Amino acid sequence: MRVSKWGSNRRPNFARVIPTTMQLHAAACRGDLSGLEYCLSRGNPVDLRDERDNTPLLAALSALRVFERLRGPRPSAETIRFLLGAGADVNSTGELGLTPAHAAVQTGRPELAKVLADRGGDFGHVTESGSTTMVPACYQPASKAKQEILQFLFERGVSLDRASNYGECPLSVRP
Repeated sequence: MRVSKWGSNRRPNFARVIPTTMQLHAAACRGDLSGLEYCLSRGNPVDLRDERDNTPLLAALSALRVFERLRGPRPSAETIRFLLGAGADVNSTGELGLTPAHAAVQTGRPELAKVLADRGGDFGHVTESGSTTMVPACYQPASKAKQEILQFLFERGVSLDRASNYGECPLSVRP
C-alpha cells in the first residue's frame, strides 16, 4: 500500500492543504453552509478577497452562472442570504468593478436579484468598462425569468440607453 506525503495511506484532509481564503470561497461556490460557518468561525472575514479580488458573495453568484449547466452542489438563495446575514458587503466590487448585482442578473434567477435589492444592492453601479447591470441581463436567453429581471431593473431606474466603453448598449444586445 502506497503512503501519501501526508504520512498515511488515508486521503489527505484538504482543509489543512487548501489555503484559508480558498476554503471560504470554495464553500461559498458549493453552497456549503456548514463550511461557511466553519471558515467564519475560524476568524476569516466574510469579505475576504481571493486572488481575483472577489469576495465569497461575488464568487458564489458567479459560480451559479458557471455551474447552472453542471451537476453537483451549487449556491442557492439561502447561501446568498447566509453571506449577507454574516455581514457581507452587498455592493463590494470585484474584478473589473463587477458587483454582486451584476453577477445576480447574469444567473437568470430573479429571486437572487431581489435578495440583493432587499439588502440595499446597487443595480445602477457602473463597472470599469462602463457597463451597468442592464447589459448582462440583456445577454440572457429569452425567457420569463429574463423578462422579470429586465422589469426589475427598469423599475429601479437602470438606464436602457447607456452604452459601455465598448459601445455595448442594452437596446442593441442580441443573445
